[in-house]
Amino acid sequence: MERNTDLQSLMFPVELRDVYVDVPVGSDSPGRSKQMIIHEPRHRAVVNTMTNHIFSVVTDEYKLISNLDAFEIARRIFGQLFHSTNPKEMEVFNIITSEENSYCHIDIIHNTYRVNIWKTEIFIPFIRATNSYNRHKTLGFDIGFVRKLCSNGIIFEGKTVKLRYLHSGRGVINYDNIVADVNQLHNLEELFKQYMDKIKEKMISRNIAFATMQSVLQLKFDVQHKNPKIAQKNQERLENFVNDFDRIYDSYKQDYGESAYTLFNTMTEYCREPRKGIINNNQIDAMQKRSGVWLKSIGNEN
Repeated sequence: MERNTDLQSLMFPVELRDVYVDVPVGSDSPGRSKQMIIHEPRHRAVVNTMTNHIFSVVTDEYKLISNLDAFEIARRIFGQLFHSTNPKEMEVFNIITSEENSYCHIDIIHNTYRVNIWKTEIFIPFIRATNSYNRHKTLGFDIGFVRKLCSNGIIFEGKTVKLRYLHSGRGVINYDNIVADVNQLHNLEELFKQYMDKIKEKMISRNIAFATMQSVLQLKFDVQHKNPKIAQKNQERLENFVNDFDRIYDSYKQDYGESAYTLFNTMTEYCREPRKGIINNNQIDAMQKRSGVWLKSIGNEN
């Protein structure tokens, strides 16, 4: 699957609009009620002003952060973490979004920054900016690592930036108060290298790898469901998962054997893109974070 780097598709204008409610106010004839449209002052609608599409209805305390604002914050974080003010060094690596663009994850990399693992594997750290207009995802910024050769990626736990006084009294972002923990990137790099050393040494049989991947990614296939149609659908989903696992696992096993690193690559490749009936775009970020939690658990084993 090709990476999506179309940043401009997310930069449509949005605004909060008043909400009006149609309420009954008696009747003007037997069996027929009269209606009145009234303003609802405690709620606003988040609207794409180009299409008039309504993403959500929010309370009057909600502060709207546009994707443009989120990207600008990410750009400033990038400058602090990578000690760079040159825009040519920043590259949009990948974008995950919904069909309606109601949320987005924007991955940004430094196009010359590399992390060398075992002197043979190259990984690229990235900053993931998350924003949404449907309240399902909060504004956030995480650090992840992506394998240069094949674009498999994971997300580490924890935020990488402190957003102090993000909004002024008028809801305007104060960019001067955006402070990133500049040591976080270096610390995560060192941890990442330690964890990767551990999974290089650890052997995991194919059967255990299959069960582990299903558990880590929280994939469930209820093939015994009481409804035969649902059971059949889950059986088909399971078969698709088995086929994908076999294909991806075997491609890495040729080079790395039945190892934890083979499982790591199988897992991260599997969840880097949607899988029909199993993974949708909305789940990719969570699954990459689960992969990061699993890597951390292996890395912390005695």
